[in-house]
Amino acid sequence: MRSWVGLVIFVAVLVSTTLGWTADALAQDVVVIPEVDVEAEREAPEEDAAAPERTDEISEEDINRRQTWRLGDALAWLTSATPVDSTGTSSGLIVDGLPAAQLQVTEDGMPVSRPVGGPDGPSVDLDSLSLAGRGVERVEVHRGMGPPGSGPASGVVVQLHREKLPTGLGLSLQTAGRTLAGRPVDSFPTLALGAARAGWGAERVDVQLRASASRHDGVDVNSDGQLDSADERDYGFGARSVWRPSANSKDSLVVDVSYANNVTEGAFGPTSVLRDLVDTEQVVGRVLGEWRSADGFSLEHKTQFDVYDHQFSKRVLQSGFERLKADTGQLRGVQDVLVQQSVGRHLLGVELYGSLERVTRTGETGELPTVDRLHGGLGLSDTWMPTSAVEVSGRLWGDVHTDFEAGWMADVGVGWQATDALQLRASASRTRRLPTAEELFLFFDHSEVGYKVSGNPDLRPERLWSARAGARVAPADELELDAEVYYHRLDDLITTAQTADLAGTSPTFTYTNVARAHTAGGRLSLGARELFGGVDLRVSYSYLPLAEDLDTGERLELRTHHQVLVEMKRDWLDERLQTWLDARSRSALSVPSGSPGAPAYVLLGAGVGWKPADDFLVRLDADNLLDQTNATWGPKTGLSVLASVEYHYHSNDRTTGEE
Repeated sequence: MRSWVGLVIFVAVLVSTTLGWTADALAQDVVVIPEVDVEAEREAPEEDAAAPERTDEISEEDINRRQTWRLGDALAWLTSATPVDSTGTSSGLIVDGLPAAQLQVTEDGMPVSRPVGGPDGPSVDLDSLSLAGRGVERVEVHRGMGPPGSGPASGVVVQLHREKLPTGLGLSLQTAGRTLAGRPVDSFPTLALGAARAGWGAERVDVQLRASASRHDGVDVNSDGQLDSADERDYGFGARSVWRPSANSKDSLVVDVSYANNVTEGAFGPTSVLRDLVDTEQVVGRVLGEWRSADGFSLEHKTQFDVYDHQFSKRVLQSGFERLKADTGQLRGVQDVLVQQSVGRHLLGVELYGSLERVTRTGETGELPTVDRLHGGLGLSDTWMPTSAVEVSGRLWGDVHTDFEAGWMADVGVGWQATDALQLRASASRTRRLPTAEELFLFFDHSEVGYKVSGNPDLRPERLWSARAGARVAPADELELDAEVYYHRLDDLITTAQTADLAGTSPTFTYTNVARAHTAGGRLSLGARELFGGVDLRVSYSYLPLAEDLDTGERLELRTHHQVLVEMKRDWLDERLQTWLDARSRSALSVPSGSPGAPAYVLLGAGVGWKPADDFLVRLDADNLLDQTNATWGPKTGLSVLASVEYHYHSNDRTTGEE
């Protein structure tokens, strides 16, 4: 019944979005002359070289309109990405068929969080990274090596770019709540969020304060008394200051401090005896400097100190007693310095990187030996424009580590603006992923559920070879088509393997370099603006025909062949009102032997945004209108409605020169 209600809502919004085109066409008469003037100014556009690599981008407007304030939720909208809930208390992401452990997250070019262990290998818990209140202007996803200034980040690199700080007085407030169809009224909201940012700036100094808190309730997908997803709550706060030596200078010094806490309580059911608890805390301090001279010289330096604590406990449901299984702490310092110089048509760069971390763990098995790890790297980069239509980029990286032999990474690409409407690009990279301290040294006793995990100090880094080629066609300013194909080859893939059992003991698993895999596929995207009297359209499609374990010949688990995203949005009443529709679909997932199936699904959504005043914005979004769910592999949230209110005030529209 709920799926029919959702379908009716979807059709109703579709009709409302496409009605009124005739009236809008008549209204456009008043802007015909300005449009002619603008086109006349662009009779001889200057050619720009095409970028050598494609970068997926999620804008702040996309994050807020889709109401995806956790990084995992925001990235799940990429058609090349498949979410992975590896432990029930953390969420990873498979991109281009690559293991979730290949994904790394940076903010201001510095690592944001450390990986956590799981059956699919260590991966960054994306659901624990909140975007609400963080001031993220956009999220970028790179393949291969990250851009200069991102240190050794490689594989699939997710970069969080902070918004420019306003001068004058700025204030942003945001609140949201979600309800699920079929849930009791007193359970509202199943999602609650609040975020605030306040800033003040003069000509040379800007200061911003931020804070956020959210709660995500677990979902009983089948109404069988079994909670199929985790309860999660988090809060955080921080401050950021920018100093410039002069009012119009692009030189800047940024100081940023933040605190974040995330608590996750795992899935459980009526027959469960224990429930997983994960409590993480992180304190981060950064100093970022950027200095430029008139002769094409620039210096960027980044310093980060962070303290991270990850507590994993078991709660005895009958008594409420909590047993600490493992308390993992990390103290880390990171330094990165990038020097760039323009020489003719070259932008040459030298980058120095160093990090020192100390990892400790205590728990039921006692205190394990402290692990000290030192990592250093030297990078060389060159961006060369032999003509105004061609750009060639290259990056070479060599690093040393206390636990591994010296290694290297490289990335090279070329982009060509073949015509005004056609761009071509190709790139290739060789990267490596260093095993984490957990994979190497740490021991975890989970005997009460039947297993133990032991590190392997003989592990080798994973090696990833990648090649990509693509084209972008833009026959008009309002229309753009992009296509790309890729191939990845992964050697020394780290997986878990069972060691010899001792009679009467729980089986012990360890990590080992035993697997090889390769993936190949393609992506296609279409963007069109101002269609049919004002409708913006976005379509993207991803195809993954090859995701194979080279040793067994079997398809890698949790991979899909096809994924599709369609979005339509339209502004009304001088942009006071906006309506949108979206449809997301994927084909069936390959699942482990003996596990429940993960059939194909289609998620339909519809929403409306209204600005009763310039500073206020109210959004109402209905998602999963067909109420399609899967208790094991997702989607776990059925038909839902989410409402949000935003208030944004700036006394001065001018922004600083901070990038």
